[in-house]
Amino acid sequence: SQYVNGQKTSQNPTLDYQTGGVRLVRSYMLGNYPAASYIQASAGHVQPGGSIGSMSSASGLTDTTLATAIWPYVNRESRTYFGVAGYVILPTGTYSNQRTVNNMGENRYRADLQVGFQKQLTENLSGMMAFDTMWYGANNQFGPANNQLTQKPLYTAQTGPIYRFNKIFTLGANYLYVFGGEASI
Repeated sequence: SQYVNGQKTSQNPTLDYQTGGVRLVRSYMLGNYPAASYIQASAGHVQPGGSIGSMSSASGLTDTTLATAIWPYVNRESRTYFGVAGYVILPTGTYSNQRTVNNMGENRYRADLQVGFQKQLTENLSGMMAFDTMWYGANNQFGPANNQLTQKPLYTAQTGPIYRFNKIFTLGANYLYVFGGEASI
């Protein structure tokens, strides 16, 4: 939804993002705990639509993500896991302050901390739940007037089942509840 001065408008803006990228992952042991780290770089295209369909499209690199996860509790026999992950998103993406919403990069740093728990419920069915918070740095070059874009933390809670067909294939479904993240210029 689009808001002006804190009031919801009747505008219906849409952004169609299409991206493809490379994620380099390394798993390892950190002391006695399994861990994994990755770096992700992508490129893509964004096309405005709806009430902002007259804006120009954009293509280029997206912001780069660095992440590390560690599992302080792992019980493979009972398939019970507790993990913690941290993400840092670097402002390396294509950005122009002449485009207010249709950029591939955000021109600001972001950080995220996530905790997750997974437990076997039956022979082939597990349940998972996770919670994370994303914090945003300011973009001091937002829009043609170089305004400051700030954003409150964004919270995500998720839960869902995971069905294990065999040791290779699983199928999962997630319910996500997202709140916070109000942005202001």
